[in-house]
Amino acid sequence: SILDNLEIYFQLFVFSTSVEASVTNPLFASVDSEEAACQKILESYPRIRLWPTDRTVQEQQASNNLDPRGLVPQEEYRRVWRERIMGCGRPALKRITPTWTPRLGFHGELIWPVASTSSSRKGSAPYAGKGRPEGVVVEKETILCCSNIAFYVILDHSTRPPKKKGTKPSRTLFPNPIPADSCFAEAVWPHALARHPWTHLQKISIGFGFQRLTLRFRDNGGDSIRPAEEFCYILLTSSKLETVHLLKELQNLTDGIAVAIDTPNSFDHQNPTSGNSVVIENDDPLVLDGLAGSVGNSLGAVLHFQILHQYWKKNDRGSVRRLCVVTDAMIYLFDEDYFADGSCVEDAALSKRAAWGNPVYRIVDKADLTQIISVEAGSSDPCTLTISIRPSSRIYRTHNWRLICRGRDGAERLIEDVRKAMAMASM
Repeated sequence: SILDNLEIYFQLFVFSTSVEASVTNPLFASVDSEEAACQKILESYPRIRLWPTDRTVQEQQASNNLDPRGLVPQEEYRRVWRERIMGCGRPALKRITPTWTPRLGFHGELIWPVASTSSSRKGSAPYAGKGRPEGVVVEKETILCCSNIAFYVILDHSTRPPKKKGTKPSRTLFPNPIPADSCFAEAVWPHALARHPWTHLQKISIGFGFQRLTLRFRDNGGDSIRPAEEFCYILLTSSKLETVHLLKELQNLTDGIAVAIDTPNSFDHQNPTSGNSVVIENDDPLVLDGLAGSVGNSLGAVLHFQILHQYWKKNDRGSVRRLCVVTDAMIYLFDEDYFADGSCVEDAALSKRAAWGNPVYRIVDKADLTQIISVEAGSSDPCTLTISIRPSSRIYRTHNWRLICRGRDGAERLIEDVRKAMAMASM
C-alpha cells in the first residue's frame, strides 16, 4: 500500500522525472486551455494537490527561475516522514484546523475555569462557554515532505476520526487524506494542507533539549488578494536524534540562503529579518523563564526534559500530552501549550509582547525526588514506564505516573536520569 511505502511512492510517482509530453506526444498538439494547464502541472510540478494560493506562489516562483531553455526546473525529492505538528497564529490555523479536547488533570479529571481568573485567561475555545471545561489543542498527525524547493504539510489518514455506522460519506473533495487501502496502481495525488518555499523560511527555533523544532515562514504576498502572512509550525519530534538530523537537513536545504545564529530576545518579531537570511535560535531562555514562573520559585538545575504522554489504566480516557522535567531536587509534570495555538483566549497586551509558538506552562503534578518509590519500565511496551511517588500525607494515595515516550530510547533515558537524580538527592 501507499501508506506503508511512502518514501518509495513519493520518489517514483509524486516526484518522478517527466518529459515534455507536448513535444514527444502528438496527441497533445491540440488541446484546450484547461487541459494545457493540467498538462503543464504534470510536466513541471510534483503530483501534489495544493490550495489555489499555494499553486499561485509555486507558479510565480517557477516563472522567476526558468532555465536557459525557458523550462521550469525540476523539483527534486529530499525526504518524507510522519510527524506530529501544531500550527500557531491565524494563518497557520487556517491551514491546520485545530482539534480541541477537554483539558484533563493528573487523575484524568476535567479541568474547569477558575472564577477568579482574569478575563484574558478565562476559558478556552471552543470550551469558553459557561459551564464548560477548559480546552486544549491536540497535535495533528501529518505527513511532512521536503524537496529542494519547498516544504509540504500533507494530510495523513490517521488524522481523520473513524466514521460512525450509518453516516453519509463526506462530500469534501479537498483536502482529503490518502485512503488507507490505496495502492500504487491507483496513482493517488496527496493533498497538501500547506506549501511553503524555502525562500520564505525566516527562522528556525530549536526547542529545549531538542524536543521540538519551530519553523517560521513569511509570505510577503503580492496583491490585495494575497496579503503578507506569517506561518508558524511546531514539530513535536520528542527526540534529540530526530531533531538534530532534521536540523542538519534543513541547513543543507537552505544552504544557498545566508544563515545566522540568534536568540529569542534579540530577534524582532514585529520586523523579521529582511532579505533571505534564516535565523537559527535556541529558545532555552524562554523555556527556563516560563518554567520558573510556573513553579513560583527557583527551578534548579534541569537534568531531564522530555515531551511525552500520560495515560491511565482505568476508563477510556486515552492519553494526553505532558512535559516531564527532572531537576536536582524535584520532578515535575507540566502541561505545555503554545501561544496562539488556538486553545486559549489571550488579551491584546500579551499578544503584542509574545511571539506565536512561545511555550506556556502549567503544573500538573510535582514531587520531591526523595518521595519517589520506584521507576519501572513497561512490561508489554518498551516505550512506557511508571514512576511511583509516595504521598506527602497518609490520607493520600500513591501517585503513579504512567507515561508513554515517543520511542524506546526516550523511555530508557528518562528512567536512567530519574535514578541518577534520586541517587544524587540521597547523598
